[in-house]
Amino acid sequence: MSKKSAGLGVWMAHTTWPDQDKAHAFASEVVRRSLVACASVSGPVVSHYLWQGKLEQTQEWLVTLKLCDAQREDLKLYMKACHPYEVPELLMLEMGDGLPSYLQWVCESARPV
Repeated sequence: MSKKSAGLGVWMAHTTWPDQDKAHAFASEVVRRSLVACASVSGPVVSHYLWQGKLEQTQEWLVTLKLCDAQREDLKLYMKACHPYEVPELLMLEMGDGLPSYLQWVCESARPV
């Protein structure tokens, strides 16, 4: 079985948000818009990074998303439009395998409305 058929084109993505309320509002909205099948909010987490030459340490909330291939571009556009950061984090990894019933549910649930 090829990687594509094993994972059914399911992706996991994550992003960070500056506070809990914004993270939960984003999670609810991307599910409501069918941009993702599921959004899980966790945190707070502390991110360490260089920004404009300065070492930063910021408390953030992590949002993990499960979606299908067809929703990736729409999710990117929505993130650009609504995220408060100048350069928001959005990383996506294609799932090579998983429980077939869950992978199928993700693709059935993450459909544009």
